[in-house]
Amino acid sequence: MYVEHLQLQRSFAFCRVWGSDEEHDLHIHDCLEIGVVLKNELEYQFNDHTYIGRPGDVFLCRPFEPHWSFSKPDQPFECILVLFTPSSVHKIPDGNQLIKPFYTTKGVQPLIPANTNFAKTISKAATLAVEAQEQGKEAWVTHQFMHFIDILLQVNQYVKESQSTDVHKLPSSGIVKAVGYMLDHYHLPLDIEKLSSQVGLGRTMFF
Repeated sequence: MYVEHLQLQRSFAFCRVWGSDEEHDLHIHDCLEIGVVLKNELEYQFNDHTYIGRPGDVFLCRPFEPHWSFSKPDQPFECILVLFTPSSVHKIPDGNQLIKPFYTTKGVQPLIPANTNFAKTISKAATLAVEAQEQGKEAWVTHQFMHFIDILLQVNQYVKESQSTDVHKLPSSGIVKAVGYMLDHYHLPLDIEKLSSQVGLGRTMFF
């Protein structure tokens, strides 16, 4: 397994990518990732679980979650990747709520099936976002940000509807905010006591 260092020019990015059947190792990165399958099938592995991805399927990848993907022989897949950091939602009202699904390990599957309205909406939004950039559309970054928010809203709603709230709960907004801060400032020393106070949680609850 290796660490992939992704340098985003801004806090979010849409990328059209192609993959092959060439063997490669699991990798991790600090960005959050949403993958939308456009063409052909692929195998997507998250830790020790493998999923088959088909056109229209959407995959969610948490930060620092080991993963890889590869295609069937002689059938390279095409995907759109949405890469972003927690800071991308800081200026959105209740933005921290939108990335909660990426900070829980219980009750959230990485696959949103293509036959759901959520996946269909996400796929359309991701395609429009990439095309805006490829076509040099005026204010294409703004258009991408609009689609980016729509995608996060769809992911959040899908998780809420597919999750049993009696058994599995999403983390509090305070914890999500704290994780986002730590990822954005991983190179600096952190005072956990001060951080818990900043996000409005008592020491015991925070720990």
